[in-house]
Amino acid sequence: MRMTKWVRGWACAGLCLALPTMAASAGADDKDGRAPEQSAVESKPEPKQAETKTFRKGNRIDHARIRIELTPLHGFHSGKHPRPSDFALRTSIDYEFPIVEHLTISPRLIPIMYYNQGDGGDDVWAAGFGVVFRGYSNGREQRGWFGEVGLHVLGQSAKFEGNSGYLNFMGEAGFGYQFEKGWHVAGKVGHISNAEIFEQNAGVNNFGVGFGYSFKRH
Repeated sequence: MRMTKWVRGWACAGLCLALPTMAASAGADDKDGRAPEQSAVESKPEPKQAETKTFRKGNRIDHARIRIELTPLHGFHSGKHPRPSDFALRTSIDYEFPIVEHLTISPRLIPIMYYNQGDGGDDVWAAGFGVVFRGYSNGREQRGWFGEVGLHVLGQSAKFEGNSGYLNFMGEAGFGYQFEKGWHVAGKVGHISNAEIFEQNAGVNNFGVGFGYSFKRH
């Protein structure tokens, strides 16, 4: 009987000592197992969305440049007026920026244009404005081979022979090369007339070579 009570006493004492140890062990498992895993999940940064940059978005003004040009011109056959001795000198200032990767647009100012009609009429001083579109072989850097077309409005100090207007339109096409250092050269052919706004509308055809330089915005 005494032995049974003694055994029971030792068993209760052992159980009382074991329970705190088991509880501490279970808490350590939770701390070393699930808690760090949950903490790692909570502290994991959310992935950033990839930023997509295109040539058109935010880069048009970055690629803009001022383009100046001096263009000597020579007249050639224009209907009833051959104009073999005509020559001209024209200056232009463009503000060029891309529309898409290979194509640019250039609002243009023509501060001064001098046109000598040889023996056929008075010297003509003119000024005007217009717009030019260019396509580049290297569109990303806007250099290399390019083609261009432009349309302009001219106001004049005198009339062209066979043309009764002091206001004329000038269409032009060209093909040239833009060098990496900013210089360019381009062959051009153009036509000047008043689009039948005035009674007489003799056209003025010319060709020439333009030389210029481009100043980048940055």
